[in-house]
Amino acid sequence: MATQISGQPEHLEPPPADRPAPPGPNAPMPPYNYPNAMPPQGTYYQQPQPGGYYYPGVPSRPVMRPPYPRQRHPVAIGLALFFGGVIFLTVLAGVFFSLFALNILDWPGRGPLVTETRTVALDNATQANVEIHKGIGNLIVNSGATDLMSGTYSFNNTRWRPEINYSVNGTTGNLILRQPDGPFFGSFHYDWDLRFKSGTPLDFRFDLGVGNANLNLSGLTLTGLNIQAGVGNTDINLAGITTTTLNGNINGGVGSITIRVPQDIGVQLVINQGLGQIHVNGLRANGNTYTNDAFGKTANSIRLNISSGVGEITINQ
Repeated sequence: MATQISGQPEHLEPPPADRPAPPGPNAPMPPYNYPNAMPPQGTYYQQPQPGGYYYPGVPSRPVMRPPYPRQRHPVAIGLALFFGGVIFLTVLAGVFFSLFALNILDWPGRGPLVTETRTVALDNATQANVEIHKGIGNLIVNSGATDLMSGTYSFNNTRWRPEINYSVNGTTGNLILRQPDGPFFGSFHYDWDLRFKSGTPLDFRFDLGVGNANLNLSGLTLTGLNIQAGVGNTDINLAGITTTTLNGNINGGVGSITIRVPQDIGVQLVINQGLGQIHVNGLRANGNTYTNDAFGKTANSIRLNISSGVGEITINQ
């Protein structure tokens, strides 16, 4: 213990004998063992995973760096989609060619041209509903049949022979003409030429696909008319028809529609324009409603709702 005497220098006690002497000014520093921050192996601590670390002295699981999402190269994605599409199309083509080889599917256009004529009698009916479903090819309709219907069909594939179903319910006949389902591509020929009996009240319903349709209904007695046009040109002649009151709908598809209306029967047309132009000749316009001079002055009348698709609509009187 050092003592201090006022006015006299301080006297220090000598160090203990077992205390090592301090190093000289040029002596190296003695070694110092730093404590290990990592926990000892075999305890409740776990071996740190790659990329992890511990907080010293805290028993916990290793804190990992957050995983980063794996980035996908756009070129690799494009190549994968391309080769996947090629494989899919190859398998699909193989299936189709196998079906054709086994004659499960028929390749259109490989047979000779066949022309058939078929007729349908009224069979005690006094009126008829007529449905015509044609997916491809040309269609011609006229009057002049002695039976309810007489049709000539031309095709170069026997699987395309039209399906004709007729039944009578009371005094009303129901006629359905339908094109068979099947593949339609390549070189083909498929035309229908139909004639119907004049004087028999007919309610027509047309469902058209790809092809041109010439519906010359002049000389027929119509009680109803509904037309769903497809892809192609459709000509409808209503001049010369016989009717009391005809209500109908005409829906356009892709292509032009030309309608000829009579002058001696009152006509009212309501036209909803689509993506094509409308040309009306000989009728008065009031908004989207068109009437002729005879409308409201005759006992019989024609009222049609017309919706255009992609193409022109032309009305002539």
